Amino acid sequence: MNEQIWGATIQFPLWPSKMAISVATLLLSVQFLLDAVGTLLIRDFHRHPDDAEVHAHV
Repeated sequence: MNEQIWGATIQFPLWPSKMAISVATLLLSVQFLLDAVGTLLIRDFHRHPDDAEVHAHV
C-alpha cells in the first residue's frame, strides 16, 4: 500500500505503529475478557480491602 509519512525529513512506514496499536488493543480485550470471566465464575475475584492502611501496616 506504500503508506508512509511524507513531509518529514525522513520517510518512515506506518505499519509498525498500526501493528503496535492492534497488539495493544488485543491484549486489553483479553484482559477485559479474563476480568469478566473471573468476576462471573469466582466469588472473591476482586475482593480487596478499601482501606490502604490495612496493606501498609501503618
